[in-house]
Amino acid sequence: MKTRFPEMPSNPGSTISIALLICVLTLSVQSQTLNSLYKKSKIQLEETPDYAKSNNWDNLFSDADKVEFGKKTGLTKEIVVAPDGSVFMCHKTLYEIWKFDKNGNFVKKFGSKGSKPGQFPFHFSIYGLLDGKYIITSDNQGNMMFFDTEGRFIKKFKLDYSADDVVVLGKSKIAFRAFIVGKNYKYIISIKDFNTGKEKIIWSRPEKDVNESGIVVQTPNNCMLTWSIPYCHSSLTTPRLASSKIGNLLLGMPDDGTIIEYTPEGIKLKTITLKIQPLTISDADINENYALFVKKSDEFAAKINSNAKYSSAEKQQTIKQLKDQLWKIKDRSLYPKHLPFFSSLIIDSDGNILVFEFTKAEETNKFKAYSYDNKGNEIGTSSFVSDTYDLSFIPSTFAFGEGYIYAVAIRKNGGKVPLRLVKFRLN
Repeated sequence: MKTRFPEMPSNPGSTISIALLICVLTLSVQSQTLNSLYKKSKIQLEETPDYAKSNNWDNLFSDADKVEFGKKTGLTKEIVVAPDGSVFMCHKTLYEIWKFDKNGNFVKKFGSKGSKPGQFPFHFSIYGLLDGKYIITSDNQGNMMFFDTEGRFIKKFKLDYSADDVVVLGKSKIAFRAFIVGKNYKYIISIKDFNTGKEKIIWSRPEKDVNESGIVVQTPNNCMLTWSIPYCHSSLTTPRLASSKIGNLLLGMPDDGTIIEYTPEGIKLKTITLKIQPLTISDADINENYALFVKKSDEFAAKINSNAKYSSAEKQQTIKQLKDQLWKIKDRSLYPKHLPFFSSLIIDSDGNILVFEFTKAEETNKFKAYSYDNKGNEIGTSSFVSDTYDLSFIPSTFAFGEGYIYAVAIRKNGGKVPLRLVKFRLN
C-alpha cells in the first residue's frame, strides 16, 4: 500500500501565504480565548507545574526577610518578560539583575553596587526591553542604564529628574514619568530617543502644595514630617504608562478614567473614555479616617514625649502642630469628589487594555479588572483569582506573555521562603 503525500504548491509564494494564514488563525484563536475569559466573572490562574522546577527558592530568595529603610526590600522583585519567554528580574537587595530561561530556571546574574559604568549606586527598578534587546533600569537619582540580554552594559542617560515609571515604545523611543523638584513642583511625562538622547515633554501637572493637601509638622531637629489626607496623595492620580501592541504610548488617567494614545514621537492620536463608575467617598469613610488619625496623633505624641533630646516646650509645640491640623481630615472640601477610576494599567499579550479597580480596602485577589480592546471597546469585567498565591496586580510583578501570565507572587502556606516566580495558565 502506497502512502499518498499531499502535493506541494508549485508557487513557492503560496507556501509563505499558507504559513502566514496559519499564524493569523493561531493569533485569532488566542485572542478569542482571552476575550472570552474577560467576560467571565472570575478568571482562575493555574500554576504551570513544570515551570521553574529546578530552582531552589529558599536559596535563591534567601534575602526575602531583609528590611531596609523600613521597607521589606527582600520581597520587592520586579520582572520583565522577553519575547522568547525568558524573564529578567530586578534583585534590589543585591543590586543585581537575574535572568531566567523560558522554562523559568535560573541562568545567570549581572550587576553590582557601585559607581562604575554598569554598576548601581542606588536601589533601582527594571523596566521593558527596548527594541527587544536592551534592558532598561532607572533609579530615583536620574540614572537610567541599558544592558543587553547577556548582561553587558550598553549606555547610560543621566536625567535631570527622577523617573519613577518607564515604558519602551517603538522606533527606539522611551517614555517615562518623572517628578521635578524646585520652586514649582510638577509631574511630567517625557519621551526620549535612545539613539540621540533628544527628549520631548508631552504632559505636565503642577504638584499640590503639601501644606494644603496634607499635614506638615516641623520637629525640633529641623526635620519635616508629612501625612497625606487619605485618598488625596497626588501619586494616586498621576498617569499610568503602558506601551500598545504596536509601540505607541498609552497614558491611563486615574482622575477621569480616560486612556490617551500617543505615537512614539509624542503626537496625540486619540482619547478613550472607559466605562467605569468610581467609588464615592462617604461621610462614614471620612469619619473612619479621622478616628485613624486621632490614634496616629496619640502614637506620635507618645513617641515625641519619649525623646530625651527635646525640651518640654519643644515636645508640646511639636505635638500641638499635629493636633491643630487634624481638622483637615474631617474637611470634605479637601477630598476629591470620588476615588480614582483605577489603580493600575496593564496591556495583555494581545494588545487589550486592562485597568484594575481602585478599592478602599486592598484585599488580595479581589480586584476587578476592566478589559477593553485597543480601540476602546468594552470586553468585560472580571477578577483574576488564585487558590495558591497572593497576587499584586501591577505591571512590574504581573506581566503577560503569549497568553500566559508571569508573576512574582507569594505562595500561601509556602514554607520558609514563599516568594516565587510563577507562570500561570488562564482558565
